[in-house]
Amino acid sequence: WLSPAMRQTFADGTPLGQGLSAMNGMTTGENARFLRLWHEVSQDQIYLTAADAADAAQSGARWFPYNKGGGYRKWYGNAEYVINWEADGRDVIGYGHAFTRGRKSYFRPMVSWGKVSSGLPSFRYYPHGFLFDVAGTSMFAETTGDLLDVLAFCNSVVAEKLLAALSPTLNYESGQISALPVIRDSSGRSPEIAESLVALSREDWNTAETSWGFQRPAILAFASDGTTLRQASAALDARERELTAAARRLEEENNSLLLDLYGLSG
Repeated sequence: WLSPAMRQTFADGTPLGQGLSAMNGMTTGENARFLRLWHEVSQDQIYLTAADAADAAQSGARWFPYNKGGGYRKWYGNAEYVINWEADGRDVIGYGHAFTRGRKSYFRPMVSWGKVSSGLPSFRYYPHGFLFDVAGTSMFAETTGDLLDVLAFCNSVVAEKLLAALSPTLNYESGQISALPVIRDSSGRSPEIAESLVALSREDWNTAETSWGFQRPAILAFASDGTTLRQASAALDARERELTAAARRLEEENNSLLLDLYGLSG
């Protein structure tokens, strides 16, 4: 039922899996034993920015960020869990029930999506420092630019329609994502758009008290001597509308760019 133009993209594009590695993550064997929400453990024992396994081990920390998938959220977010990976996973591996899939990619920047979704898939960027779960299926590239480029594609209407053909069920497996046909944007605009949308989504994520990037209630940024609560609230509302409009414009530009690139305009 795909149009001839949509089918042609599979001939014109290169399978995503040829340029990036998409894979399932680990299974701990017992999440209740090894995972916690980040605010449930001592902050002195958390290390959020490990560059690699050696850096993590040398830190002496016990808890590290863990990408566990989560609900629908594009560009950035769902950073909620930490895993006991002290001494390079001594307790998890020693427990004897873990499958440490993708171990060579632990702590690398990634683009991830929920393996199971009741609606549209959503892709988001995770910086270095994270391990990842079987439910937080992820892909990896040699450069951040390549990751952002594919993130822009995967969150577009083009990828949405292609995935509807490749994966008509509620599951989005790494093999189906790897089969998506990628046509690179030679202008370099796609990764720029993705980078801006990641920044906007991160700002939004960090306004919630459940984010480890939370600093203070957002309304305080608009409070000063002589400012009423009504005025500060109105200013915050205006800022949130501005961010929403900016994100919408960027997503529309991204969709338009990719529709032209894939020969699907109209």
